[in-house]
Amino acid sequence: MYSYEDKKGIIKIIDSLLNDLQEAICITDKDCIVMYWNKYAEELYNIDRTEIVGERIDSYFSNAIAIKVAKDKRIYRDVYHSPREGSHIIINAAPIIVDGEFKGVISTEKDISAIKSINHELEKIRERAEFLEEEIMRLTGSWNSIQSKNKKMQTMIEIAKRAAPTTASILITGESGTGKEVFARAIHEQSKVKGSFIPVNCSAIPNDLFESEFFGYDKGAFTGANTSGKKGFFEMAKDGTLFLDEIADLPLFMQSKLLRALEDKQIKRVGAEKYIEINTRIIAATNKCLEKQVEEGKFREDLYYRLNVIRINLPPLRERKEDIIPLLEHFLKEVNKDKKDKKGVKFRLDKDSVKILTKYSWKGNIRELKNAAEQIAILSSSDLIKKDDLPEYILKSTKIEYDNDKKTLREAISEYEKMMILNTLKSTDGNVAKASKILGIPRSTLHYKINTYSIDVSNI
Repeated sequence: MYSYEDKKGIIKIIDSLLNDLQEAICITDKDCIVMYWNKYAEELYNIDRTEIVGERIDSYFSNAIAIKVAKDKRIYRDVYHSPREGSHIIINAAPIIVDGEFKGVISTEKDISAIKSINHELEKIRERAEFLEEEIMRLTGSWNSIQSKNKKMQTMIEIAKRAAPTTASILITGESGTGKEVFARAIHEQSKVKGSFIPVNCSAIPNDLFESEFFGYDKGAFTGANTSGKKGFFEMAKDGTLFLDEIADLPLFMQSKLLRALEDKQIKRVGAEKYIEINTRIIAATNKCLEKQVEEGKFREDLYYRLNVIRINLPPLRERKEDIIPLLEHFLKEVNKDKKDKKGVKFRLDKDSVKILTKYSWKGNIRELKNAAEQIAILSSSDLIKKDDLPEYILKSTKIEYDNDKKTLREAISEYEKMMILNTLKSTDGNVAKASKILGIPRSTLHYKINTYSIDVSNI
């Protein structure tokens, strides 16, 4: 048995040990009265032990974790607490149980403010590094992401490089998925403009919102308007580039207002009285033949000439056979960066897979190729990609042989079309909007064909 003096000595040793810890220690009894408060707790909270010992913990800390532990009789780990600005504390607390009876709570509280500060500085360094990386890309040339062995594509790249430093309007044409926005961004990054690159999908803007989206609005311009007003696309792209994608889908009345803004180089917000000067580089893109649209009266001729100062026509992937395999290998490498189990794997293609991939028509162009690369990278069992590792729809489409004795041309085309639609829907997990873009047809047309071929999208 320990004598009273022995017990006092042990308590003194424990007290000394607890006071040497670089953590705040608080012990409360079953009624949440503070029984112990070490020196680090005094320094951390600037509360002397003579003040707090003997008082209820919630008289000093209204949301004290000890109250919750006393109520729930369970351990709380890594609870975050910020008693004042710039102070960050992690609390661990546990009930004290003796012979099955609850006696109180012990908690340890560690100051992680220095760690938080370091993390904040690291985050600032990371952001700075990302900024510098973007600047290096601007200086060294973003054309590194657009590589081609195809002569026609190389000509388009050269035209884009020459046009980039100018302020001339550019019209980029080509099928869906040929990389029109990638070209537009590269041109912007190599231009002399200092503002932002603002992409706009013209087909997605409702008629009644055209003016407010493009030109912005003043506060109180209409019911439901933002109380502080809103910048439009032109203001957002001030001293920068406004990329007008799907320009052919812009209704005629919108075209006339857009033309006026481009000619006058000024806009007026909805509900405003003053005009705002604009200095914006315009790059437009479409997968339709604008010349035909002009002939049919669907597109203004004067707007067409305003946009078509520099013309860049991107060839479809089926006309760039020499680019298919290099692009696929590039996309496989990109996919691997995000896949921990495939990191460092360098994929190779056997002769059969190269032949099939080169023969495939790639109606979805580069977008479809990128999708296929992701599927191959995820599902392949080794670094050597064989015929059986390729997506099923690619294998089937390259095997199709039209037997005139058994099928009419119309039947064969319908069968192929149905297979293409079904496989594209599978590759997009049944997303009709994405599938229509890959196939290069309007969403309404795809819905019609889905109904015609009785394709059940819900089961894809």
